[in-house]
Amino acid sequence: LNSASTWRALWHSLYTSGLGMLISLVLGSLFAFAITLTNIRGKAWLVFCFMLPMMIPPQVTALSWLQLFGPASPLLKSIGLAPPLGSPQPLYSAEGIALLLGIQSAPLVFLALRTSLLSLPRELIEAARISGAKQTQVWGHIILPVTRSGLIAGGAMAFISSLGNFGIPAMLGIPAGYYVLPTLIYQRMANFGTGVLAEMAALSLLIGLLALAGVALQQQLMNRSRFGLGGHSGRSHDFTLGRWRAPVTAALIGILLIILVAPLLALVISSLVPAMGVPLNAETATLNAYAEVVGRQGATWRAVNNSLWLAGSAAGGLMLLSLP
Repeated sequence: LNSASTWRALWHSLYTSGLGMLISLVLGSLFAFAITLTNIRGKAWLVFCFMLPMMIPPQVTALSWLQLFGPASPLLKSIGLAPPLGSPQPLYSAEGIALLLGIQSAPLVFLALRTSLLSLPRELIEAARISGAKQTQVWGHIILPVTRSGLIAGGAMAFISSLGNFGIPAMLGIPAGYYVLPTLIYQRMANFGTGVLAEMAALSLLIGLLALAGVALQQQLMNRSRFGLGGHSGRSHDFTLGRWRAPVTAALIGILLIILVAPLLALVISSLVPAMGVPLNAETATLNAYAEVVGRQGATWRAVNNSLWLAGSAAGGLMLLSLP
């Protein structure tokens, strides 16, 4: 605690996690409200696509975004939009880390808020409409107060998830010398000093205390936001968007193209070129990387088997523990 680097990393963790939480709240609540309560088309596909960022490992998320931006981006070079050589990588910053943390955690907000929205009492919505309430009044006086606890829970989960995230701050922060608590623990571990284990344990406990403080704040806010509802709960009627239906649907698809499709496309293009900074065309396209990784490196299939075994065992164990 006497080290200035500890407090600097603590502030960096709070800043990136807090800003990431705000980004996840905006994205998650936008998709939750639009998909759950309006009559837009393709809801099942929108839900599936929006959940994908949470299923992608954070290191892969960071790598795909790094391939999307910067002067060496094969995608930008292929379409002639790459910045000049020597330009800074915009993602090597606190805001870049927070952006990807927010995208990674947005599905948590979506799940928590959607659960509250799906259990909205139909009687409240119908009574308000029969009484002549406008849609804005229904949202402001019924929907937001009743679902506030879900929004708070989603925000708290996004903050704690971002606080403990290692992959994204490591990929984007270490090259820029921007350390958060998880990456500071990794740096201390690499020193191999006599007091490494004790210092790592102390830093880990500091992260744990921050997580507990976040949970305590969440519980306090949720206690103030609970409403005692009588009667049956059920999914409320869809709000008709009218002429805004197509623009809202297009906006959601556009956001998914930016946060999901574009980075993955950049990653695919990077795998088809022989080196970083080379544009993809008929002459440079090659499958050598796939042949090397899949055909020649035996560690690939061992890693696949290990991943499937560990993930399957964890999922089965969680089910056995959670269902009772």
